[in-house]
Amino acid sequence: MAGMISRRLLLLGIALTAGPARSVETTPATQSFQTGPLPSVVRFAQANGIPLAGLALAGPLEAARPGDRLTVLFTLAEGTDLRQWLGDFQFVPLTAREAQSKPGTGLGFLGLFQSSLKTDSGHEYRFDQVPVALEMRTHGPFVGDDHPHPPPAVAAAARVLATRDYLARGLAPMAEIELRLRAAGKADPGLSFLFRPRFSAEQRTAAQARATEAGFTAADERVFAEGFFALVQFANLAFRTDGVETIMREVADSPTLFSGAFVHLDWPNLQIVDGRAWGLPGVRVYQIPYEFRSKTKAHGSFFATAARPPLQTMAGIVGLTVDWTSKAPAKRLIVQVLAGKGGTP
Repeated sequence: MAGMISRRLLLLGIALTAGPARSVETTPATQSFQTGPLPSVVRFAQANGIPLAGLALAGPLEAARPGDRLTVLFTLAEGTDLRQWLGDFQFVPLTAREAQSKPGTGLGFLGLFQSSLKTDSGHEYRFDQVPVALEMRTHGPFVGDDHPHPPPAVAAAARVLATRDYLARGLAPMAEIELRLRAAGKADPGLSFLFRPRFSAEQRTAAQARATEAGFTAADERVFAEGFFALVQFANLAFRTDGVETIMREVADSPTLFSGAFVHLDWPNLQIVDGRAWGLPGVRVYQIPYEFRSKTKAHGSFFATAARPPLQTMAGIVGLTVDWTSKAPAKRLIVQVLAGKGGTP
């Protein structure tokens, strides 16, 4: 997860973890998402017309459009003490100026010279930077009714640009490739994805041999490259957006040019969980454990599904936990999509 990432840690390939192939069974909905909205959140949502339930997904071939909207609940737990924030995120029409701009990779200044990924198998992947605009409004914090002096709900608003294709792909296609490899009894080839690499001829030959043995194609590599950029964009929204950044700061410091950032997606421990936890019965949701290393060390899980609108607002990520961080070991953050609807065609 990185708003800006240094070259020395640009192993955002990072996420390609080799491990023994094993079967994956669908597991019950994780207990990570058993915390519902506090009564104070419910009252605020009702008073302001913010839906707290009902997630209607568009068809697999439908594109995102202005008006796609998600309600997102942030819960910060410290022992029995709970604080919550309510996010209202939606796609909005581009202004004429925004339509002519390029949102970049989400890497800030480094995006000027790190707009592509190269692999040790000898391929390079670049993507069109077609912008979409998001308006993100965050309300909170809310506390329980037994709190002696509940603070008023404060709204933080932001308008940001992101790259359409990164959000449209998300993390789920990578998980699908992992499952395909396992079904064939193959292990992930462990390719490296770097922004400015120096791969030797020996490295390329070895990587090509591993990819061929695993049946990991150039198309698969491209899916992973898109997924890595989607992850960077998602994290950039978290660390660089007013309101959301305030919540994230409770558990992690924003990466800097000097600290770098490294995200390891733990593919050997990938699981399929029951989509009913998000009001999506029958929908496959992938739980992908991660480890984050930067100024702050952290670990938790992503919960991702196919990025069908309106879930493209969050790259198909329906949930996220930060189960432990070096900055705040006693705190745990749970992010959950509660509701969503598509915009009017």
